[in-house]
Amino acid sequence: MADRVGKNEEKSTIVLDEGFAYDLFESYMLGHGWTLKIREVVGEEPDRTIEEVWGKDTFYGAVHYMDQQSLYTSYLWIHGRSIWPIVVALAERLGGPNEAELLERVSEA
Repeated sequence: MADRVGKNEEKSTIVLDEGFAYDLFESYMLGHGWTLKIREVVGEEPDRTIEEVWGKDTFYGAVHYMDQQSLYTSYLWIHGRSIWPIVVALAERLGGPNEAELLERVSEA
């Protein structure tokens, strides 16, 4: 699923910490006009991988929720046009870096 990204699209990843609460993420997305487009579950516990693709009519791109149990990690992968307002909103909401921290990291890169 994740292979379908345009060459000129912006991309970013937010790694979610251990305290991530999926139900709060889902509630936030639904409350802000996002729709779950695809949900794919591969494998069995403890090596199960979950990928969800969230879309919005007013956004060219997608937010992918990834839960890879074999890697002990969950993350959001965002791609599309003009993604940074979405990245900032999700990072702030889910405990990631705020806008100033993101800009500082970009300038350091």
